[in-house]
Amino acid sequence: MNLPNAQCARPITRPTTPIRNTDPRALERTPHLRAIEMAKTMQDIAASSGAATFKDLVRAGFTSAEIIEFGTQAQQMAAEWKSESRKAGHDNLADMVMKVKQPVPNRPPMTVDLIASTPFFEAWGRYCASRAALMLDPWTPQRERCICVLQSFLNFLPLLPAERAKLTMAAEQTLPKIPVQNGRALS
Repeated sequence: MNLPNAQCARPITRPTTPIRNTDPRALERTPHLRAIEMAKTMQDIAASSGAATFKDLVRAGFTSAEIIEFGTQAQQMAAEWKSESRKAGHDNLADMVMKVKQPVPNRPPMTVDLIASTPFFEAWGRYCASRAALMLDPWTPQRERCICVLQSFLNFLPLLPAERAKLTMAAEQTLPKIPVQNGRALS
């Protein structure tokens, strides 16, 4: 199999700069390099102060003409990048402590090796419901029930006993304390 010299001699090269549109009247498909820089700057400013304003971009070294020309494109890119860089699907122990202290039914604590199932979500829902019931009607047996329901939920998670104990203690600290005297709750 002989190949012509023309095919072998030319190495395939890739462009180092983005390919621009050939038709000047067509909509621009590739972002301008200055728009990319502006989008990165917008993300940095938004992470530190909440939102990137015109003054912030001027302080960062962009001219008003650049902001007017590339601002919309940079905002769109920054928003796309923000949605692409979502947090991983698992929580570390500090996140789990926060979720146990302030439970939300549709956001259970998740670990790396967890296989989520219907009983897992039902157990989390039972914990959220028992905690809400305790907050509405603080009662000593209700408090104990809430802790037991949490422990049964934690059995679904692949955690060490020390981590389970830490999560249980964190939840207990946020539950209302019901003073008891002679076996009866004081009102």
